[in-house]
Amino acid sequence: MNIDTIRVMIEALNLKRSTLTDSSVQRYVGVINRYVKKNEMKIQNIENIFNDFEQIEKYIDEGATNSSKSKATAFVVVADAVGVAGETLEKLRQIQEKYKLKSIDETKKDNMTPSQRENWVSHEELLDAIDKIGFIAKQKGFWRRKQVEEKPNNLFLQYVLAVLSVNYPTRNEVGNFRVATNENRLNDKLNYLIVKKSGKMFIRLNRYKTSKKYGAISIEIDKNEVKKIIRHYLKYHRTGEFLFGEELSSPDVTKNLQKIFLRVIGKKISSGLIRSIIATKLLENFPTVDQIRQQNNTQINILQHSLNVSNAVYRNVNEKKNAERKYNFQ
Repeated sequence: MNIDTIRVMIEALNLKRSTLTDSSVQRYVGVINRYVKKNEMKIQNIENIFNDFEQIEKYIDEGATNSSKSKATAFVVVADAVGVAGETLEKLRQIQEKYKLKSIDETKKDNMTPSQRENWVSHEELLDAIDKIGFIAKQKGFWRRKQVEEKPNNLFLQYVLAVLSVNYPTRNEVGNFRVATNENRLNDKLNYLIVKKSGKMFIRLNRYKTSKKYGAISIEIDKNEVKKIIRHYLKYHRTGEFLFGEELSSPDVTKNLQKIFLRVIGKKISSGLIRSIIATKLLENFPTVDQIRQQNNTQINILQHSLNVSNAVYRNVNEKKNAERKYNFQ
């Protein structure tokens, strides 16, 4: 069986729905490829992968809950892509939902996963970390007006990535932002950082994890200090059509964030953990998710799904209460 055929079919499905990132497509194809190899399957027709449902269920059940959830999602996406319908697709969706609920239930019991518990920091510590990263970047010449000639400096890339991720907490879509100046000439299947001559700056999210539910999102970058950092980076430290010179995959974004936070505070902070920390902070200030949404907060518009998850999972997290300072989330 040609596994590339599955990749093409998933991508064709994605063109119609515009909900999957390239890294998601790669991950789902990988799950099916490992399943085929594990069972030494020789299949000429792709639909035949789904003939032995008990074997699929056994494969999904192996491993930790989150791993099973990811495998179930992969089988649902691939089944949909290759035209599997009826009882088989419905059973796969039921397994997917089972592991989604199990994952939330397990996390509720412990408040957070072992990795989150190990790397969790308070909202105040997150802001302190950004200040430390900024200080290091300044020492290394971030604010010098010297045009980059080759690949962007990784430290400067990590600085801008961290500033954006903490102030405007998208998921790892930040890695595939293209830079544009005219919002009327955008591809509605891509993500952008829009930099206008007027001085205004926006994030346009067309393709992200929950875009099917929430649609396109436009977020104004309304913090002057953040705009100043981005403009300087674009002018002096970046080449190419993407914000970071070239497209960063989801693992690349995670790797760069974890590397820079590990350097300044000894914690592996990812975009997902940043979103959870911010959502938890918001939940401290308002009793319900509905009351949070009524604030029309920029971060709330970005977080969406994470607020629901954090409401269920993190509301009882006991973090150290620190006094708010001037540089905070609006």
